[in-house]
Amino acid sequence: MADTGWPNKRISYEYPTWSTENNSRWQAAITSSLESGKLTLGPLRARAAVLTGACPRCGHHTEQTLTFGPIVPGLGPPTFNIVCTCAEGHRSDAGKPGCGWALELSVVINRPAEDARADAAD
Repeated sequence: MADTGWPNKRISYEYPTWSTENNSRWQAAITSSLESGKLTLGPLRARAAVLTGACPRCGHHTEQTLTFGPIVPGLGPPTFNIVCTCAEGHRSDAGKPGCGWALELSVVINRPAEDARADAAD
């Protein structure tokens, strides 16, 4: 990726090519944003959580509902297709929402106890 200096509100729309390097870069950005509070997960409800806050790439407000099925111990955290949904136009593809990134990433979700019990009964 040619992008440098994230977040950058003037960044061009770009759907990143999947590569180990890009995936690692996005995973680190999402994890760091969650740890710093720039992105938050909540409110948690049955098999869904809302990811909201500043996109680590463009810095605009983004919000996405993450829906998950039963989580099986030992299989690692669930993965989601995380996308920027900001309402800002980004150069070169202003008709599309967000700044373009959309990669399947791991997000650790601490689910409500009643949801975990419902999964155990399934």
